[in-house]
Amino acid sequence: MIRNHRMVSIALIILVCSLHNMTHTLSSLSKNDPYPMFTAMDPHEFLYTQDTLKLKGLIDEKDYFKEHASFTISPFGQNADRGRDFCGDKYVGGKIVELGDIMGRWGMIALLFGELPEGKILPPTLQEARDELFPGVVGPIDDVRAIDPEQLFGYFSIPLKYRKRGVRFDMNASIANDFGINIQLGVSDISQCLVLTDSGGNVKGFEDLSECSNNLSGDSSTDPSDRLFNCTDISLKQVQQFLMHEVKNITEELGINKCDFDEISIEEIRFQLYWRHAYKVNYGVAGWPELLAIPYFIVGGSVSPGKEQDSSVAFALPFGNNEHNAVGFTSGINFDFTETIEFGGEIGFTHFFKRNVKNLRMPNHECQSGIFPFTTNAEVSPGYNWHFAAKLAAYHIIDKLSFWFQYIMVDHQADKICIKSPDSAFKPETLAKKTKFSAKLANCAFTYDFSPHIAVGFLWQAPLSQRGTYRSTTLLFSVNGVF
Repeated sequence: MIRNHRMVSIALIILVCSLHNMTHTLSSLSKNDPYPMFTAMDPHEFLYTQDTLKLKGLIDEKDYFKEHASFTISPFGQNADRGRDFCGDKYVGGKIVELGDIMGRWGMIALLFGELPEGKILPPTLQEARDELFPGVVGPIDDVRAIDPEQLFGYFSIPLKYRKRGVRFDMNASIANDFGINIQLGVSDISQCLVLTDSGGNVKGFEDLSECSNNLSGDSSTDPSDRLFNCTDISLKQVQQFLMHEVKNITEELGINKCDFDEISIEEIRFQLYWRHAYKVNYGVAGWPELLAIPYFIVGGSVSPGKEQDSSVAFALPFGNNEHNAVGFTSGINFDFTETIEFGGEIGFTHFFKRNVKNLRMPNHECQSGIFPFTTNAEVSPGYNWHFAAKLAAYHIIDKLSFWFQYIMVDHQADKICIKSPDSAFKPETLAKKTKFSAKLANCAFTYDFSPHIAVGFLWQAPLSQRGTYRSTTLLFSVNGVF
């Protein structure tokens, strides 16, 4: 009867965990690093290794010591040279989606579209382009025939190289019985630079895709640049002369900085409180595998005191969650077999708090992408994140070498953006719909114990698939001490 009651209790715990399943760590708001790792150590170690070994009968009382605290320092590097746009496409119009194209390629013709915000005028170079491309038009321009659905004619592709280097810290402390606290923080140097030449030495930089468009129609002219776009009267020569070749003047007049981005700052600081407990299953039952069922529950939050992303710096990236504070909670369960492997699963949720953003670049027409002519103050409420993770681990598979593997899915819902001073010219919903993203990642790690108190580890986070995120690869090395 007692055994049946215990099994029912374990079943109820597993059921509760499956209903409330959240991941053990908070996910991120940044598209370049949606699931940052702070250590190569097993993410579910929870200062619990010695306790579980004792419960499994693998160490006796004389070798056992109570784990009270741990500290891990982890230098890391992260690279990306490509990604997928917010639709999940690798190619658009037959051309690869570069890092600078993820939020949409820079559409130059659409800069002339839309109602002007209150008190705003087009800068001189754009006004001249409007007069040449749309002569005699009075009022807002809304000729969608001039917008290439393939994002080629009148569009720039922006090849970028992304690099992040830094160090992260992970600290755990046991509070009482099955409760503990975890603190994580990181400092990094983020650089994002325009790729000026490809591997073959060919000049790239801002790549004008206009001549690649399939929507150009020929005429009797011997000059190929006189070709027209579809049924409009706009020629390739006009677009290149007044928009594409004038990108330097246009960005300067709009106050957009096209210089390479390279900054050092704190990423974020995380605080998490956790509970976990190991339950014996099938111990003393002949013919059934002995294992530990280890449910856990975590609640936590983070602050991002790092530098805010400036939307007028073209290649800027956020540190941490771009000054949005966050909270999340977790529930999951692992099954640790006495003589073989450990596996488990979890699902996660992260909520980001809204904040006011000054001078946020915002479209004033639905066709604008990549580059926007005007700014306004806005309130940004990020969408929530949910994520699922499944883990497989083997403790001391060869001597003191351990291994763990984790599959992760991260999904970010679209942000809500509200302008502070109502102006019908701005289209915050156009910007908001491009903020949704998702990623699938794999964490693969090896750790080696030099003693019960000191271990080192190596982690490789590999990208599997993306939608609106960078295809980032992370390498991380950890040194861990347990006291």
